[in-house]
Amino acid sequence: MGDSDVEQFDILHWWRDHEKHFPILAIIAKQILATPVSTVAVEQEFSARGNILDERLSLLSPESIQVQVCVDDWTNAQNRQQEIDQEALYNFFDDDHTTGTEGSD
Repeated sequence: MGDSDVEQFDILHWWRDHEKHFPILAIIAKQILATPVSTVAVEQEFSARGNILDERLSLLSPESIQVQVCVDDWTNAQNRQQEIDQEALYNFFDDDHTTGTEGSD
C-alpha cells in the first residue's frame, strides 16, 4: 500500500465490510474509532452517565477520558442486551480462523 492509499483508506468502511467475519472485533473497533474527538462530546458522555467532571478529571487528556468512557461502556455491556449472532460467533472460531488458514475475501 502506497502513502496515498493509506491516506485514503477508510477504516470504518473496512470494518463495515468485514463485520460479518469479525463481529465482536467490529463492535469494539467501531466504539474505538467512532469515539468523539471533541472534549464537549466527552463531557456530555460523562454527564449522561451521571459523572461530574471535577478539577481532577479535567486534568486528564481528552484521549484518556475517551479511553475510560470506552472501558466503562465495555464493562457495563453485560448489563445491556447484546445482539450478537451466535452462529456467526461460532463460525468465527471454526478451524479456518484458529489454524490461520482463512481464505481471502
